Amino acid sequence: MKLGFIFPGQGSQYVGMGKALYGTSPEARTIFDRADSLLGFLLTRTLFDGPEDELTRTDVCQPAIFVHSMAVLAGIQKEGRLCADVTAGLSLGEYAALCLAGVFSFEEGLGLVQARGRLMQEASERCPGGLVSLLGISVEAAQTLCARTGAVIANLNSPDQVVVAGDPPSLEQLVQLAPGSGVRRAIRLQVAGAFHSPLMDDAALGLEKELDRVTFRTPRIPVYSNLTGGLERDPVRIKSCLKDQVNHATRWVDCCQEMLKAGVRHFVEIGPGSVLRGLMRKIDPSATVISVEDPSQLKDSPLLKGVV
Repeated sequence: MKLGFIFPGQGSQYVGMGKALYGTSPEARTIFDRADSLLGFLLTRTLFDGPEDELTRTDVCQPAIFVHSMAVLAGIQKEGRLCADVTAGLSLGEYAALCLAGVFSFEEGLGLVQARGRLMQEASERCPGGLVSLLGISVEAAQTLCARTGAVIANLNSPDQVVVAGDPPSLEQLVQLAPGSGVRRAIRLQVAGAFHSPLMDDAALGLEKELDRVTFRTPRIPVYSNLTGGLERDPVRIKSCLKDQVNHATRWVDCCQEMLKAGVRHFVEIGPGSVLRGLMRKIDPSATVISVEDPSQLKDSPLLKGVV
């Protein structure tokens, strides 16, 4: 049985995440406390108690999700009963996947995520924009809609969900045209900017400098890249993919399909929420995904009982 560990991205956060885990898992508590010390502010205070508008800021949200995912992972690893054969993460979640694979340390990863969040927040303030999720539409139809409006594809999340990015006028026009273009529903996402689009070019350039400060190592287990949708093993190539991921579309569908082709049928979603489990249902309903925010949730898991 091959097992994949997958990590969620921005948008899965909520006030209170990790609060119970902090009180029950010494391993998780160590991660949370270490993050507070490294970041120079009490991330746990915002994580546990809000306010929500502060947690949703890109420069706070990205470290928050990374730290929460790594805290949950620490608890799972302490149990020592589940080990990943492959790993991947959606957008921001790729940093947790690379940390799991030993490409960089928790401390190095947190520094990169903090810089990424700050740079993307700053780029959003300089070049206002946003994201719209299009449901019930093919990639080809989404591309046609983008060509008419000036928006661009930002996330390929599932066979019938495409997220597009653009400046406010582009998105306004796109939302108006969507019903006549076969879109079942167009949802404006509550994010700070037009992530994974050219409006993030400045953030990508800034992140490149931060990435160059860290020595990447060869992954211990296979890691699937958002940028290419396939395996990336070369540390230099992985670093380049992380830089380009900021202002190019993420290919989560391809990541999942490639893991499935490699024989991975069972996944553990590690971190806040269950977004990735929902996307996998659309990509391949026969795959098993267990969403875990606390290692105790695995107590009665069929993965541990060996019946899947």
